[in-house]
Amino acid sequence: METNQSELKITIQILNEIIPFIKGKNNKTKKKIEKQTNTKININSQPEYQSLIEIIGNNSNNIEIAKSQIEKIIQNSKNHLRATHFISIPLNNSTIISNMQNLEQKIQSIYQENENTECNFSPTFLQKPEKLHLSLLLFRIVYKEDLEKMKEIFKKINLENLQLKNTKISIEKLGYFSNSENLNKTRIVFAKFAKESNPNSYEKIVQLHNILASTFKEQGFSFDQSQFNPHASIIYPRYDSKSKISTFDSNPIFIQDELRNFQFGEMFLEEIHLSSRFGINPVNGYYHSEEILKL
Repeated sequence: METNQSELKITIQILNEIIPFIKGKNNKTKKKIEKQTNTKININSQPEYQSLIEIIGNNSNNIEIAKSQIEKIIQNSKNHLRATHFISIPLNNSTIISNMQNLEQKIQSIYQENENTECNFSPTFLQKPEKLHLSLLLFRIVYKEDLEKMKEIFKKINLENLQLKNTKISIEKLGYFSNSENLNKTRIVFAKFAKESNPNSYEKIVQLHNILASTFKEQGFSFDQSQFNPHASIIYPRYDSKSKISTFDSNPIFIQDELRNFQFGEMFLEEIHLSSRFGINPVNGYYHSEEILKL
């Protein structure tokens, strides 16, 4: 806790997306905490995706109470967030990117032909080719200190025994996740890891996931623990508060053999990234990488 004559101050660095929960509608939540604890709460945006919260007052006990209330809001709001950080294998191979661009053109053309039907499709649902990746672990990280701890853990992970360097990664065919048994409530369309043609590579990627998961779990980090299914999301609707659209009809895609069995290409594994969903690398267009493991 910092002191400035009779004034006391505590600072918290958190994710920008948490700020609306702390402020509340028309700043009501923030004002309520300030009134109850006789403190002043300043929220200052920082570079990239971090905000700095300052809790200022004349009584250390009141400041701690205000901090406790804010931390409770932060914990409760984490469940409403999408993943903020993720460990991935970027599919930044020129052939895969080119094929993805070709696929996107075909998909947009098909939905233009079906524009009079209620498919709920938008070109904004398409993943940008330069962002294509295989996700290994998804996290919700809101505190700056947790991110720094995660980076240190990631840098020290030993993967030598897996002999991952130059592991072949082949991407082919499309799959989907849906809210129903049919395709008109599709949440995600993804490109598949070619398990059948590369069983040894597939097993290495599964082992990689397991090592990462056990390492971060032992260090107290929580993450998405759904069954691991290596894939690259290529279409996913963003939730729109106005239209309420979070699914779309993917039937126009999957009735096309050419698209259903689309071949993206292959590459060799050279690096693994710990990335932030909120930043973009200006050089290659991929997500901002907090750390990179070179194999």
